[in-house]
Amino acid sequence: MTGSTKTTNDLSTLAYRIEPSSLGAVTVYELDERFQSEWQNLESRVRRDPDSRQAPPYSALADALVAVTSQPVKLFRYTGIEAGDRTKELLITTRPIDPGILENAFSAFESRVRKDDAGKLGRLITEASVHEVELPAIIDAARQGGGDAPRWVNDVAAWSYAAQLASAPLNIDGKAVRFRLDTNGDLLAWDRPILVDTGRPPRRSGIATIYLETRVQRMRGSADLWFTLQPHVARVPRGWFKARHAWVARDEDSPILCLPVDGPWEARGRPDPSYRHHTAAIVQACQIEELPTPPQDPLQGDPDVFRLKGKPSGAYPIGKAVGVRFAFQIRQQVETALGLEALRFARSGLSAGPQVTGRIATADLDTAVLASGVDSIRIVGLYSDLPTRGRMINALRQYAPIETVWGAAKDLVPTALTPRVDVVFEHTPDLVRHGDHSRDLGGLKSLKTSPGQAAIALVETTYPSQAEKNVDAKPRLRRALGELGIVSQFIDADFEAPSPTDNAGEPDHQSIAAVRDLFRAAAVMDRRVPNSLTQKKSGNIALTDPAIFVGLHLRKHTPPKGKGKPAMIIRLVALFASDDPDAPWPLRMYDPQVGAWLLYREGLARYFTQPIGDESITGSYDGLDALRTKIDTALKQLPYDHPIVLFIDPHAGPAENTWRGLKRTDDGSGWLPGRGFEHPDLSIVTVRTSVNALRPTDRGTSPRDPAQPALPGQELYVHHEATAATWILAQKSRAFRGSSPNSRIGAAKTRWADDLPKARMKEDWHLLNAVEIAVPKAGASFLPDQLAVLTARLCHQSVSWDDRTRHPVPLHLAMSAVKDHPRFIPETGADD
Repeated sequence: MTGSTKTTNDLSTLAYRIEPSSLGAVTVYELDERFQSEWQNLESRVRRDPDSRQAPPYSALADALVAVTSQPVKLFRYTGIEAGDRTKELLITTRPIDPGILENAFSAFESRVRKDDAGKLGRLITEASVHEVELPAIIDAARQGGGDAPRWVNDVAAWSYAAQLASAPLNIDGKAVRFRLDTNGDLLAWDRPILVDTGRPPRRSGIATIYLETRVQRMRGSADLWFTLQPHVARVPRGWFKARHAWVARDEDSPILCLPVDGPWEARGRPDPSYRHHTAAIVQACQIEELPTPPQDPLQGDPDVFRLKGKPSGAYPIGKAVGVRFAFQIRQQVETALGLEALRFARSGLSAGPQVTGRIATADLDTAVLASGVDSIRIVGLYSDLPTRGRMINALRQYAPIETVWGAAKDLVPTALTPRVDVVFEHTPDLVRHGDHSRDLGGLKSLKTSPGQAAIALVETTYPSQAEKNVDAKPRLRRALGELGIVSQFIDADFEAPSPTDNAGEPDHQSIAAVRDLFRAAAVMDRRVPNSLTQKKSGNIALTDPAIFVGLHLRKHTPPKGKGKPAMIIRLVALFASDDPDAPWPLRMYDPQVGAWLLYREGLARYFTQPIGDESITGSYDGLDALRTKIDTALKQLPYDHPIVLFIDPHAGPAENTWRGLKRTDDGSGWLPGRGFEHPDLSIVTVRTSVNALRPTDRGTSPRDPAQPALPGQELYVHHEATAATWILAQKSRAFRGSSPNSRIGAAKTRWADDLPKARMKEDWHLLNAVEIAVPKAGASFLPDQLAVLTARLCHQSVSWDDRTRHPVPLHLAMSAVKDHPRFIPETGADD
């Protein structure tokens, strides 16, 4: 079955099948051996520079050429990981570029990288072999060879379709909205910025740009290409901290430049913000007018010319995301503008099933403790201020609501919640305050446990000031507690909690969540996950035999310059599932340092004392081969008499480059985890989320409002291509499903609505959450649709949170371990 028949209950997406015949030709500059040699000399020179040790910023040259020519320009030099092949150096664009512009651009780039004028690239580029190539011919040749066309083909195709959308305004709620191309090929509603002014005289407090991220990609099982969109709201940060890019509009007709920038840094002799990587200098060398000067205050510059791109911190007058109404109308408008029908997923008849929320019931707590691998648990409350101690008690009293128990809760005196769980408080102001002082945990009486008992810590903290950023107590305490085998969770003392309450008023959600997350870290898990897998809730699908569900998380850790070497993060978490929901379902984490699967709590505590990743593994061919070997070594230690289901997000770290079989474009011949050993029953499931998943928009139109979408519940939708199926679990966000009508404002209005109150503008407007599931390999015990349902249930039923997680339980726990690591550095990128 190819494609899906449209019905009112189909799930529409922002993906459109395109015909290669609709694509034109590109101009290819083949760079000869002389150019390649000079290029490599430049690269070697830069890498030897102790202040750099990185490749030259080729993107700056490409961005400058896009700025000058108003057409896509791609510079490529890639290595094939599996075949060990290397492509020729190429410059790809849509029309020939004036030789004088090329020479000036390359000469300016090389002279600034070399820091002298002795370069040859400018002359050599004008001697390159230039010819025209038809894109349909390249795509057809790749199909006949059973492989992918070069990635630049998709980039140029995305630019082509984005340019078509930019040629005429789109109608959003009766407003003509012009979307303009930027140098990445994305579409910006540049002429309709969202502005919020406050104060007297008027002072801008918020600026945001709605934009559409564009891609062309393939789907698993299909040789066809799909044009996909992802809507975003990019909010201008208040300052330059961590902002790395900016949009710059030179005129009304040219693509908007997306350029790397540096903020002011007096200590490093940079009093003013500036463009990074020589882009501005290259543009000027091509006799184009000077780029506008970046403003000191990003919010007070001219938003028609310059907008800083980053993630605002703290409260902001404009919320994240565009809302489901906007996405729904964009889907319709693109169908009309391009004459293409959006990809629709059909109802599968399968559901993620009901969901259990709330705390672990007191009656189930002791059984959950035993399932975690210990006889008993001691919760240690380390605090400085009495109000925080009171908040800890209020969160814990849900598990033992008898007031007389808490009336006797004195420091260093154990208070029993259940026969297998007790609580001890200890006043430790020096321990929890920020600073680089020594912390003696060995002297804490509260941490002394009896044989078979594990301590877990609930710790007071505060948000560090700017001066305390480098001496934050949290990573230091997490590491120190980890050395004692203790996992930890923190409660912010500065949080304005509601009045203490048992059964009335608003609960203190922050401290309640901290206790639940502490139980998660200790692998204290009740029956909710086992029940979700073993009950036959839809399609008569349920787990009927023991299985091992494994989550593999990879991530490249890149510390700030001078703060260490890049490292490859490898985390594996296994859930040992039984067909009996009342039996223990152990959680284990693989520790590569000891080469063994440990209890999750033990493995997590040990991980916090170790480097965040392995510096010996690089992105080279040999490095990725070593990575494959490490993963196979871990999987090989799992029991052979149980089926294994391995979950992996293929966009995390180098996953797709390590195992080509994880790609959507794979024809079934690519490498997959487990290739290095023969397990009789190994299944591989890929889970794409967020901007890496296809974006669902609606399942039809609301009967009350033709511009408002009808939205799905918790059902799985499926799309079949020639050789494979893909499933989407789409759902309204938790906030959208809230009790307040204000939480659904994104379905009733767009952010350009004339009557939108400011109070609604500052809220986050949610799109449909989506988990995209595919099965590159099904083992002997499961069919692909069974694996899709089990994956959806492991996303829909979390261990401790009151809503769905984006990844199935074992993968979510592997990712959570990394985010909790003392050396973790959050990724920067799109504001959404």
